[in-house]
Formats: sequence, structure tokens, C-alpha cells
Amino acid sequence: MPDQSEPSATPRNKHTTAAENLLFGVVALQNDFITRKQLLAGFDAWEHDQSQNFAEILEQQQSLPAKDREFLDGLVGRFLNRHDGNADQCLAALSTISMVRSELERLGNADLQASLGHIGRNHTPDNGDGAPFNQQDQSTLLVPGGGSASLVASDRALNRFRILRPHAKGGLGQVSLALDQDLNREVALKQIQPQYADDQSCRERFVLEAEITGGLEHPGIVPVYALGQASDGRPFYAMRFVKGDSLKEAIEDFHAPNRKHARIRELELRQLLGRFIDVCNAVEFAHSRGVLHRDLKPGNIMVGKYGETLVVDWGLAKVLGKKDVVSEEATLHPSSASSGAGQTEPGSAIGTPAYMSPEQAAGKLEEVGPASDVYSLGATLYHVLCGSPPFGTADRGWIIAKLEGKYPKPRSVLPDVPRALEAICLKAMARSPADRYQSPRALANELELWLADKPVSAMTATLGEQVARWVRDRNSLLNAARGLLALVAAGLFVIFALGAGIARIYFSHHPEQKFKSQMETQSRLRDFEAARLNNHAWLLATAPNQKARNGKQAIVDAIRACELTRWSNAGYISTLAAAYAESGDFDEAEKWQSKAIELATDRDAQNFATRLDFFKSSRPLRIEPDK
Repeated sequence: MPDQSEPSATPRNKHTTAAENLLFGVVALQNDFITRKQLLAGFDAWEHDQSQNFAEILEQQQSLPAKDREFLDGLVGRFLNRHDGNADQCLAALSTISMVRSELERLGNADLQASLGHIGRNHTPDNGDGAPFNQQDQSTLLVPGGGSASLVASDRALNRFRILRPHAKGGLGQVSLALDQDLNREVALKQIQPQYADDQSCRERFVLEAEITGGLEHPGIVPVYALGQASDGRPFYAMRFVKGDSLKEAIEDFHAPNRKHARIRELELRQLLGRFIDVCNAVEFAHSRGVLHRDLKPGNIMVGKYGETLVVDWGLAKVLGKKDVVSEEATLHPSSASSGAGQTEPGSAIGTPAYMSPEQAAGKLEEVGPASDVYSLGATLYHVLCGSPPFGTADRGWIIAKLEGKYPKPRSVLPDVPRALEAICLKAMARSPADRYQSPRALANELELWLADKPVSAMTATLGEQVARWVRDRNSLLNAARGLLALVAAGLFVIFALGAGIARIYFSHHPEQKFKSQMETQSRLRDFEAARLNNHAWLLATAPNQKARNGKQAIVDAIRACELTRWSNAGYISTLAAAYAESGDFDEAEKWQSKAIELATDRDAQNFATRLDFFKSSRPLRIEPDK
């Protein structure tokens, strides 16, 4: 039913002025419909083509689905109605957007800069006793219906921590970048949002989150530095401020169109999987202390600039004990847990819909356990592989689809997803907890096997995949053999160099022996070089891996080996025949193999005759695999 208390909001399909475009962008950003990067990319495109409105550009850039755009059009329209259609007044009612203001100002558009000047103009909250805040220390989230919730805090009450700027907002808390004045370092200061501050159960849940996070001391879990209360009794805690992006943003960057070379993409995928394994290890540690996260998703995983991977936001965590976990770690016993904080009513769905397990979605809290976190990890892995979560929430039927396990398989979304990774993902997301990996560590082990090019338990490799793996292993052995030959050659060179110095002294006193020795040395060097060239030609002509073979180069090396031995070595001539066969010239192969047979000893003649039969039937030679 339409709201009768005010003029109905007509969906707006056009936001033609700079102020209206900016208003749409700010509302979309603050309500988490788009990211900071998408906002800046959209305005950069709008600056070059102002014939389109900002909403159309976001949709064209695939940053905003059509359904979300329609919703935001209605929300912005309603907001404009409340301010008599004046976009500048709407902007004045919003808070600052310092996180992107400087980048937008760099575009140099005069109308856009003028509109930026209106943002937050009328928004001057106080700290409770009439003293106004600097607007850069606040943030406002526009909510449907025209209301707002301000992020404010009192420096005087918090004492040690001085808020520098707002950073992020979650369901219960708000995070600001703050200066720890005792240690002169930047920290993330998390406070309970004002609208929940007077609710005792919300306070207890907030403190429980802080105690759980602080009690889980692990390199993959954000450390807590302090827990306290402001002068009005509102709780806060300080933790490490991670400079970097969330895993969600890293995934978006990996799946962005017009990406780099396939080899670089493969490397970046392996790096993302390495980050994901770090997350599995952190969650495994939490389970060893009897704690479930219950809201694992890419947005709750921070990836730092220096290799850090941290699981954050333990607001829905539950201390379950170690009923299903065998561990030497002590069970975590936060003091606030005894008050009943964090208890969820049976039948309530907790978590993020796209990533929560079926038992969480159905509100079957008695079934929620470590395997539920494994499911969420599987859904996060799905997002890594496909660039999107397995379930969307725009369709009201998502919960039915989740309960029935109906979602697109990764390879149906992106065909180049490796089969083994798809199998690992599907096993982690099995409908029944018993069918999933029984621990995050087991899931991490499977991924480590894949990264090491080893078979995984989630699937049976096809014959073609087994052969391909065997060839890769043999190719590694061939590369090792080549490296060994190079090492031997280098060692012999050093020996020859040392011997040459000694010989120089000797020959200075025995000139009659110098010429003879030089001839012998040159002969040995020729023989060594001929052997090296022959071995290289043989590998190039007969390697089982097609990528390792090169018939043309094999011919060049084999001819040179034969020349160095004056065409007297039957084995080298046979190698030349094999090189011609690899190149497809079987007439030449037969000719040179027949020549090799003429020169061969009785012991080698039969083997050479077998090779000749291969060439007569137009078949090249291949190195036989080890039995």
C-alpha cells in the first residue's frame, strides 16, 4: 500500500542535473549498493558523456542491476519529495563523504564540485552536551523512509582514542579510524550504533563480540587492543586497523573484464586461493576454541597490502563448545556469555542469505555447527571462482532454492573453472552437513592438493586428466635432467680451466708435448659437445609431452653432433633419423636409420631395425614411460 502520509514517490528514471546524479550516487554508496571504486568509475564516465544520467551509466557498467536501480530511483524520488524536489537540500541533509570527495573533485567538473559543497551542510550533530562535532568525524546512512542514523562519538568520553574519520558500518556496530594517543598509532575503533546503545541485549551482544574476537589470538583473526565504556556507559573496543580491501573487492578486481594474460590470471587465482586457505586455518582455530563465526563471507575477510588475511566481524559468533571438535585448545569462555548474550531464538535465520547454510536459513539452530561454517566457506569459494555468490536475494525464492540445493554450478557460470575446484566447492556446499568437509582444515587440505597438482578426494579424475598430470610430472623430470646436464657441463668447464693452468706450466718446460695435448683436449671437447647436442636432440625428438618436442631444432642439434664425430657414430645418426620422423619427413628418417644400421654393432643392430620399422609405418619415436 502506498504511504498516505506524504506525496507518493514517483520512480525517477532520469537524474539530469549534477546534484541529482551526485545524490543518486551517494545514496547508492551509503546503502552498499555500489562500491567506492564503482562510484568513481561511474562519475568518470559521466564527466566524459553528460548526455546520460549516472544511474544509466552504473547499469551499463554492470555495477548496478536494473532491479536495484529501480529501487534506488524510488528512494531518491521519495527523498526529493521530502525536500520539495531540491537536490541541493537533500545533499545538505546528508553527511560528508570524505572517503571519495577528493577523487570526485579531481574530475574538475564545476557543477559537480558545487554540488559536493552542499553535502552535510545542515548536518551538525552534537556530542550530547551541545558541543558540535567536526563533520569529517561523522557518517550518515540513508535508510528507506527518509530517516538517518549518525555516527558520532565523544573524544572526551573515550579519552585514549581520538576519532579521525568514519570507516564502515555493520548491523550493530560502527567502525571509525582513530588515533590511539597512548601509543601514537592508528586503530579501528568499533562502537555500538546510537539507536542500539540503550538496548541491554544489544550491548551484551556487542561486548560478547569484543570478548570473542579478543580471545581468539591467531594471525588470521583481527587482534583486539582494548575494551571499555564511554562516559555514558556505551561499550567500545579498539582493534587493529587493516589497510587494504576486503576479499569481496579483491574478487571483483580479479573478475573485472579485459583482464591480463591467462598465465597472470592463473597466478592471481592461486594467490586468492592462498588467501582463502588462510581463512580456513583461522576458522579452524576458532572451532578448536569452541567458537562458530556464522557469518563468513568475502566482505568479512580483509586482505592487507603485505600478505595479511584477517577474518573480521564476529558479531554473530557463538560459543558452542567443542561437542563436534577434537582439539587440545582450551574452550573459550567469555564472561558476557553467561548473561545469555548472543542467544538466538529458535526459528530465526542468522547470517548473510547468500552465504548461510541451509540449516541456518531454515532457523534450525540445533543443527548449526562447524559444518555450517564450512558451507559458508564453500559459498565464499564459489564467489572466488565465479565472481558472484551462489544465491541472490532479489528473488524471494532464494531460501527455497538454498534448502533444495538449487544453484548454478561454477562451471555453468564460468566454463574455465577447473573441474577439481568445482568439485571441492560443491562438496563444501553439500545440503547435508554430513556430506560436507568435516572441518575447515579438511577443505584447506583439498585446495593445497590442487595447488600442488595432486588428485583431490572430491572427484575421480578422468583418464585424460590423469594422463595430463603424468605428462606434467614427466616434463618436470625432463627439465630436471636438462638442469643436471647444464650443471655437469659447468663442472667440467671448471675442471678443464684448472687443468689448462697446470698444463700451461708443464708445456712451458716440455714444448714437444704441447701440440699432442692440444689435439687430445680438442678431441675430448668435441666428443663432449657432440654428446650434449645428441642428448638434447633426442629429448626434443622423442619427449612424451608435445610442448617439449621441437623437430626442427632436433635436426639442427643432431646434424651438428654427427659432424663433430665425422658421421661415424651410429647412435647419433639414429637420433637424426628420429628428429626427421618428429618433423614428419619419414623418407629422410628411413634413409638415416638405414645408415645407422650399417654402422651399428651387432648388439645395437636389432634395436635400430625396430626403429626403422616405426619410420616405415610413419610413426615417430617416443620415450617410454617408467613402469
